[in-house]
Amino acid sequence: MSDEPDIVVLTGSDGTDYRCQLLEIFDLEDQEYALLIKLDEESEKLVIMRIAERDGRTFFQSITDEDEFQRVLARINELADQ
Repeated sequence: MSDEPDIVVLTGSDGTDYRCQLLEIFDLEDQEYALLIKLDEESEKLVIMRIAERDGRTFFQSITDEDEFQRVLARINELADQ
């Protein structure tokens, strides 16, 4: 098992690539989410993404629904408290 961090590259809607370190994957309401931190920023910026599958491929999706985002954020806070 490697101690190297898991690095992923996310592409923004404007086509810009962002290098992120995968911190945690967790489940909520039968859906997987990922907590990442952007590596290319001067200050640390956390990113929360939904994990989805299509045509046998796994990818990250932005969370655009505010209610879903608030539920995911509450779950992250629960995990942090544990």
